[in-house]
Amino acid sequence: MTCPYCNRDFPLTWSRYAPSPFGRHTCPHCGKRSALKATLAYIAVLVIETVVVYGVALVIRAVAFLDRWRERPSLLWFLEVSALAFLVTFPIDRFYDARFRKLQRSRRDTHAH
Repeated sequence: MTCPYCNRDFPLTWSRYAPSPFGRHTCPHCGKRSALKATLAYIAVLVIETVVVYGVALVIRAVAFLDRWRERPSLLWFLEVSALAFLVTFPIDRFYDARFRKLQRSRRDTHAH
């Protein structure tokens, strides 16, 4: 990741990623806060990840329970698949953030000038 203030690179480690669920990061060099912009491509990646996880879960459910696969899934099933989706999404999201998303100056700093 590149700081938009000092233009220095720093890695997006798990210790930086975990406490910033909305993509707000502090540069270790200059100490200024910046944020990752939510682009249409980023939102599409999140939607595709979720659809894939639910699709795989439905296929596994259909194969594992041949006699009951047409029944409506229970609320517990949806909660389990949602938890799995979150576990799958975090590493992919961190990779996408570090590799493809760019930090931008905070809105307060861009309007102050």
